[in-house]
Amino acid sequence: MRRDRGSVTGLIVLTALFGACGNEGLARNDGGGNETGCPEVSIDGAQSLFQQSCGGTATATGTSPVGAFSAGLVGVSYHCGNVVVEVTDASGFARLALVFPFSAGAIGERNAAVTFNGPPRGDVLVQATGQVTIAAISDPSPTSDAGSSAWGMVEGTFSITSDCLSITGSFASPYCAYDSLCG
Repeated sequence: MRRDRGSVTGLIVLTALFGACGNEGLARNDGGGNETGCPEVSIDGAQSLFQQSCGGTATATGTSPVGAFSAGLVGVSYHCGNVVVEVTDASGFARLALVFPFSAGAIGERNAAVTFNGPPRGDVLVQATGQVTIAAISDPSPTSDAGSSAWGMVEGTFSITSDCLSITGSFASPYCAYDSLCG
């Protein structure tokens, strides 16, 4: 049986690259970056990112691949057993998403999958793990507060510290969307 050396070499190179990233697989390689391998991007000519807001509030400050991060809008949704908290930077050009499993009435600390999107078109710039501390969480089902456009409430704090992203903050928001169809 003959093996193609190019394929084996390519696999080794890919494995080394992804192994070096730890839990921060950068999904975008724009040729830029700094000494830690973090992307460096500019908002010049970038598209503003849409953010669905449910009337909640968020505070967040820190550093990101687009520079200083300061909270703008917040939106919370339920998707396939997970709560998704999205906080847009006040500039509108970057968005932080925290995803963690829903557990009825479960308050306290838990891990969250973190995705940071930014210029030029909402590209994934950083993926990491963060900590979320839930102070209050209600049933995500829209029938729990039937008749209103936003329902329920999720409230908590979060902290993300990685080579490419360092943001802490808090949020309090009703749910904006519910999706239980998982396929």
